[in-house]
Amino acid sequence: MLFMKYGVHGEGHGHFDKLHFSFFENGREVIPDYGFSRWINIEPKFGGRYLPENDSYAMQTIAHNTVVVDGRTQNGGVERAAEAMSGKRHFFEAGDANVQAMSARADGYSPGVNMQRTMLLLRDRRLPYPVVVDLVRVTSETARQYDWPVHFRGQMIASNVPYTSASTAQAPLGEGFGYQHLWKEASGTTDSTVKVTWLDGGRFYSVIAAGAPNTELVFARTGASDPNFNLIVEPMVVLRRRATDHVFAAVVEPHGFFNEAQERSVEARPRISGVRVLASDAAGSVVEVTGEGGLRWVVHVNNGTASRSATHVVRSGATSFTFTGNVSVTGLEPPR
Repeated sequence: MLFMKYGVHGEGHGHFDKLHFSFFENGREVIPDYGFSRWINIEPKFGGRYLPENDSYAMQTIAHNTVVVDGRTQNGGVERAAEAMSGKRHFFEAGDANVQAMSARADGYSPGVNMQRTMLLLRDRRLPYPVVVDLVRVTSETARQYDWPVHFRGQMIASNVPYTSASTAQAPLGEGFGYQHLWKEASGTTDSTVKVTWLDGGRFYSVIAAGAPNTELVFARTGASDPNFNLIVEPMVVLRRRATDHVFAAVVEPHGFFNEAQERSVEARPRISGVRVLASDAAGSVVEVTGEGGLRWVVHVNNGTASRSATHVVRSGATSFTFTGNVSVTGLEPPR
């Protein structure tokens, strides 16, 4: 199950995390949502009440899986400002079991920045499990710092990005808006496709993200500025890019399995090898996904007015891409 939140703030229980997502697979919350900092009804833990870190971390944007602008929580973390706004559904397409898609917008949650997220759950016979395709389009008139975080559980396995590890001394990733609760464990910079694989339970999961110049990959973990051990310790990766307009395009692929009793590991590497943004403008975004066995999808997403019948043309220089409807995926081979 793929879930995306885009609605109202939610009054006193609200979080500043529009366009955040969670992913459930194989009976597990694979990409989790840090819902609250509270050990419910465990009396020795602050009486089972909400902990101070609920405000300083769990409610902040970086605690969730959505883009953070300039290292600041949406609406500056001001509850009254957040309650006056709401994200907007763009479209929802679930008629085809092999191509399910949802798209929403959150404009102005960070001053001067508009954001649209489109997520797809795709099934292809060349892949054993459904995969997530994620496109986040952010636009601004000035250069901003964009952080695209993914939280996970389990053990980090591998990455194709050379990184420097803070193995003897660590510092928090920032000073406020939840960043003060994240240990910066390692980081590296790349212009190419980013791959990160982890093991959760008996299955491997990989994020494969489109490359862009001077993209920083940060490995972080909750637990900084937490003297009472109130936070659940979880790892995360952050793609960081400084730009005016940018499209984060990524795939989340479940693959293989690991059996500790049998000491057996199968398909510990993803089958998807590349993600590339071919074009993106006000009309739409076009992304290419490639992998083993000749797999090549071209994902077209409508960024304009939602319509299941209109034809859209997306241009990149002298190249144009034409498609009909809110979303179109070419090259997909449905399961038999």
